[in-house]
Amino acid sequence: MIKEKYKTENKYQSLSEKTVRLWREDPNLNDDIEKDFVTRSRKKLRKSCLPYLNSEKELVEKLRTRRALGMKISSYWLRVEAKIIFADPAFVASDGWFRNFRRRWNIVKRTSTHVVQKLKEDYLKEILCEMESIRSKRYQLEVIEKKIILL
Repeated sequence: MIKEKYKTENKYQSLSEKTVRLWREDPNLNDDIEKDFVTRSRKKLRKSCLPYLNSEKELVEKLRTRRALGMKISSYWLRVEAKIIFADPAFVASDGWFRNFRRRWNIVKRTSTHVVQKLKEDYLKEILCEMESIRSKRYQLEVIEKKIILL
């Protein structure tokens, strides 16, 4: 019947109608299914409750100040700081905690590819003066070339 309706194989096709009827009539089975559905949906809707939320905020603030100063941040440093800040002997900064911590706070591991030096203001003024002198020399050469052409 299912095959005729949908014209494809179905994974429940091998079940007899009697088995399905017995499943529907069994009250214990229905209760278990409903309980399972409720617990699954609660798990999905449950917000993650963090026991270390304030400590994690402090750790993220420390991380951001280090990044603002241009300092390197390694996963080892982050885990050691977490153990120090949390001050809980039961806390273990495991790989799973670290991965979820990065996901929760949107932290990406970065590496500096090129270190760019900032120019001093005096150096910038020197460059501008040099460019002006080059322009003036070009102008003088153009004037000399025009005189030669006119002769």
